[in-house]
Amino acid sequence: MAGIVAQYTQVPRMRRVVTNVVVPPVVGVNPVDIGAYTLPNVRGQLLINGVASDSGLQWSFQAFGGFGDFPGDFTQNFFLEPGTEINCTVTQPIANLFRIVTPVGDAGGRVYDLQFYPVQSVPPTIRQTSVNIIGPATFTLQLIKNLLIEGF
Repeated sequence: MAGIVAQYTQVPRMRRVVTNVVVPPVVGVNPVDIGAYTLPNVRGQLLINGVASDSGLQWSFQAFGGFGDFPGDFTQNFFLEPGTEINCTVTQPIANLFRIVTPVGDAGGRVYDLQFYPVQSVPPTIRQTSVNIIGPATFTLQLIKNLLIEGF
């Protein structure tokens, strides 16, 4: 006669840290249009969502990086998670720079440059570089970091 066999499955616990960055216009001009806007310093497995209030078109993609323990460590760099783009096309023309191109539905299409830095003390920046400015509208960027919590 066979004994009782038990199977235990440990499901990893995940925690999400959500950081919302709301950039309102200043005297009719959005700061993201005129230069690099500094963001909170986040690293790891990231879900990045953006939307400008004039079009309401939300774009999204996933990236990861910034794990390295020492300068020059390959894992200090940031990488696109392939196939995760929604309502945008994302390229990396140089290391740690994400060029986000939105469709025509986003006020004619916009181009955002999201720049991460492999130096952990330097926060990322974003700027809008196309002629289709955000202007008097509000720009919102949401950074969601997934954390794996070990232990019980």
